Amino acid sequence: MKLIYTPVFFGHLRYSWWAGECGMTHPYGLISAGDITSGVNAQKTFKKPKGIEELYVDSGGYQMITQGMYFTPEQVAEWQENVGADVKIILDHPPRKLVGVGMTERLEGPEFVKCLDETIDNTKRMIATYKQSTKVYGALHGKDSSQTDMWFTKLSKVYDFDGWAISIARKAAEPLEYKIKLLGEAGIKRIHIFGTANFMVIAKCARYMRDYGVEYCTFDSTGYIATKFSNVFYPTIENMMTWFSRAEGKHELRLACDCPVCRILKPNEYLDQGDEVEFGYIASIHNIYHIQRVAEVVAELVKYDDTYKEILNIYKDIKLPILTELGYSLSDFAEE
Repeated sequence: MKLIYTPVFFGHLRYSWWAGECGMTHPYGLISAGDITSGVNAQKTFKKPKGIEELYVDSGGYQMITQGMYFTPEQVAEWQENVGADVKIILDHPPRKLVGVGMTERLEGPEFVKCLDETIDNTKRMIATYKQSTKVYGALHGKDSSQTDMWFTKLSKVYDFDGWAISIARKAAEPLEYKIKLLGEAGIKRIHIFGTANFMVIAKCARYMRDYGVEYCTFDSTGYIATKFSNVFYPTIENMMTWFSRAEGKHELRLACDCPVCRILKPNEYLDQGDEVEFGYIASIHNIYHIQRVAEVVAELVKYDDTYKEILNIYKDIKLPILTELGYSLSDFAEE
């Protein structure tokens, strides 16, 4: 089993986490068609960097809903191939509608079916446009087993996808286990989880993968935007603050870490110079390093038993440096 974090290319490519120059070599990344084409972080000249082994290019369907963007399936297909995508995710129409700034609500009944029909039409048009034989992922939606079955059954008839991207809600109502079970029983070996660096979700995902025969999972989270800290910090801004300690006699926060990234890039030196922007970029690389390390711990632990509580009993006397380094313990992976 593999769990792999795909950092989002957002804003400037200040440090290449994929090339080893900043204390780590992690040759994975993700960019969305919406980020390539418009907005303050548009990267219209973006090309797959040398050293990236697996570049995921999302379609931007969610951005079309939440940010008022518009592009055709043909445009998305061409953008995906122009940037050098290794994995192309089809342009889905998520069954949601915008109800406020950054807020959406689910669509039901005929509106849900309409979103599925639009996704099917988009898929047919994109497949007809593609010229390069790289992996293509479907996108799976549904708030319950009935919706999920409908979406998967109809969309899987359109194309034999190489994998599926899974939409999950922030609330427990989203049937993550059911979706992974459905895909695993259909013989799907590769999945991608949209928009989460929550390791309670990733840990549960790993167990479902093991139980239902899915072998390869990538996941992304929100990237940093321009010069601001954002959700790229695992797991939340509030918990992230525990990674910092206040320097004696100074007001600014300093990164209390001796990981390879921090040893090489020396983020605190930028704080001493008053450059919090550069510090933010380095802190983002720091997070990529740690998120992937925790993913590897989760993938290893899930091999050993059926529940996280039993895993805790097995490992209760073993200290894992990565978890204590982040201020976490194995109990944070236990089921609620």
